Amino acid sequence: MTPAGFPLPAHDVAGLPLDRGTLVRIVSVHSFISRLSQEEARRLQSLVGQLRNIVAFDKFGFAWLSFDPHQPQSDFCVFPQELALP
Repeated sequence: MTPAGFPLPAHDVAGLPLDRGTLVRIVSVHSFISRLSQEEARRLQSLVGQLRNIVAFDKFGFAWLSFDPHQPQSDFCVFPQELALP
């Protein structure tokens, strides 16, 4: 069973629908920064502004993306609202 408010709606920062494979711009990684080491946080923050394809959505609605734009793997996740269609 998922907690109240989950799964998150698959909509970007502007409320536009997202799906697996959608090309998005990363506008924020704030949702998970506090749980990471400084090195990992810097690595994620360096991706803000970059384009990635959504690799997957998990059962909670988090959007999973890849560090490498050429290797689609689930490296990290963000709230869908931290993404924007380009």
